[in-house]
Amino acid sequence: MPAINRALHDEICEVFLTAMRKNVDDEFDKYVDVDADPAVPFPTQGPGLAGLKKIFAEARAAFPDAVWTLEYQVVEGDTQLIRFRAGGTHSGEFIGIPPRGNKVDLPALLILRVNKEGKVDRFEMFMDGLVLTSQMLGKDPMELIKD
Repeated sequence: MPAINRALHDEICEVFLTAMRKNVDDEFDKYVDVDADPAVPFPTQGPGLAGLKKIFAEARAAFPDAVWTLEYQVVEGDTQLIRFRAGGTHSGEFIGIPPRGNKVDLPALLILRVNKEGKVDRFEMFMDGLVLTSQMLGKDPMELIKD
């Protein structure tokens, strides 16, 4: 596979980080393959580009003040790893958890693979589900483990 332009990786990174602040469906259409594989989907996500748009819409509704802050990005060939901090106020239902008004702030990873057409064809997002859930509920993670 030919090397993917670094500028393209940077553009895609910016789209994904911006997606929590505003609707970027047009950019997702431009940069994400309709059949993209969500290797590690969220429980309510669904497959492909449609599932990606759905989970971001749900997340924006649940965390309207969300900010994803880039910590670093590593690019190798057709793949990039994005390490970022995800923060915001839990103001709407998310993954079945009703809003409690609690702040969340946690590290996360996003791994994106870009195909020869310049579109993301595989994406993996990793967040610590226990930390996210405990912060949304306002509980110590150990309380959740004991239950």
